[in-house]
Amino acid sequence: MKKTQSAWRFFNDVLYPNRCPFCDGFIGYNEYVCPECEPPVINAEICRKCGKIVCACTKNPRAYDKVYVCYEYAAAAPGILPLKSGGNTNFACHGGELLGAFIYEKEHETKADIIIPVPMPFKRRVQRGYNQTEIIAARISEKTGAPCNKRILFRKNSAAQHILTEEERRLNAESFYGGEYEKNIKEISGKKIILCDDVLTTGNTAEKCAEILKSMGAETVILAVIATTCTKKEKNTEEEAKKNGE
Repeated sequence: MKKTQSAWRFFNDVLYPNRCPFCDGFIGYNEYVCPECEPPVINAEICRKCGKIVCACTKNPRAYDKVYVCYEYAAAAPGILPLKSGGNTNFACHGGELLGAFIYEKEHETKADIIIPVPMPFKRRVQRGYNQTEIIAARISEKTGAPCNKRILFRKNSAAQHILTEEERRLNAESFYGGEYEKNIKEISGKKIILCDDVLTTGNTAEKCAEILKSMGAETVILAVIATTCTKKEKNTEEEAKKNGE
């Protein structure tokens, strides 16, 4: 964290005490989450191509080339849900810093050129007051040194993905598009891109965004998300374990 950000958080904490997004307990001005509340990190356990613990690549080949993930969604949900409601943004900052560290450790020899957050419809961004993916992108930028660009991808007014069925998510993903197309082609052609989102569920959003970026000439698209949901196979395995008392 930069010194100016740390100082701002210190003085802001006097008026608005910092709280853990999981338990709502008071925490230090320079903290994002209680150590006791933070879920286990799963980055080393996921498939790098699809972003799931149980690989789903053969069923759903993706346009993005690699995935970095911090947590399994069920464990991280209490920290992510406040991001959706326009409340505590701590988990976006925390997840972004963690993702930035993962990416820097593995990708620093072939440094990414641009970080692009998954866009949010303008109306919803105004209502919420922020786009959490932009917060994630800014934190990754601090760790990796790659600049953010919020003017590459855009989204038409549409329903929020997290309230839709799997089929509705697939159709809703068509609301994404590239802005100022010719200019953006020059901006990202041949470049290595980090695409940021908060949750990877069906992968339709990330897939559509990666397709657009690849159509503009992006060489590589690395997906960075705070959390990933279980595949159906993982859920079935968990249910079997519960039935067997494991």
